[in-house]
Amino acid sequence: MRNTPTRTGAVFGLMVLLLVLGSLMASTLQHSRTSLSIGDFSRADPAAAKAAFEGSRTDRDLVTLIKILCYRWKVQGDEAKKPDLARYGTLLLDRARAGESDLEKADDPDVMLQVLALIREAGAR
Repeated sequence: MRNTPTRTGAVFGLMVLLLVLGSLMASTLQHSRTSLSIGDFSRADPAAAKAAFEGSRTDRDLVTLIKILCYRWKVQGDEAKKPDLARYGTLLLDRARAGESDLEKADDPDVMLQVLALIREAGAR
């Protein structure tokens, strides 16, 4: 009988430890999801955004497409979007280098800094 309270205490301690670890992991996960503040594109359709850009070829549609791809890749973990992000990111950078696009006017500067970092991380050149 003396062994039962010690065992109960150990089980209780283990449960508390697991709860604390779970809370820390959830907090870290939530922080990584919210650290990308380019907007919520969870319901945006990448195919429709691609079609809109291909039809208009405007910077606005290109940046929207890139932001959707960034969101899908980084927030939703869709690795299949990374090559498209690198390709369209390179196109945006090429336009900026050629003086055809003004990245400061393309979107909010804080958003564009995050987008530029992500397209570089994806492999845009």
